[in-house]
Amino acid sequence: MVVVVSLIKLKDSVGIQLDISIFSIMINCYCHLGRADMEGFVVFGQFFKRGFQPDVVVFTTLLKGLFLQREKVQAVKLFEKMVEYQYLSEEKDEQRGVFWVFLTKG
Repeated sequence: MVVVVSLIKLKDSVGIQLDISIFSIMINCYCHLGRADMEGFVVFGQFFKRGFQPDVVVFTTLLKGLFLQREKVQAVKLFEKMVEYQYLSEEKDEQRGVFWVFLTKG
């Protein structure tokens, strides 16, 4: 986890402007490395700390990453938080679809 924070600080120090796209790419990379449950959420925390609001891409990436790691309980908790904090709406059916497809795959 220290590596993630150090990487973000390094990017800051060399003048790389961190935006929602860079954070999304970093989250996606950690998810593909099977590290959604750790480093993926560290990046997600930094994302919020910098005042960004997650979109369908960020949440869907995290959900897919958790399901690929077979972390169904953590994926369900994330989904419940998405509902609780009203990140889901009728326009965001893609997230519901991803969630239910992965949940039913076993």
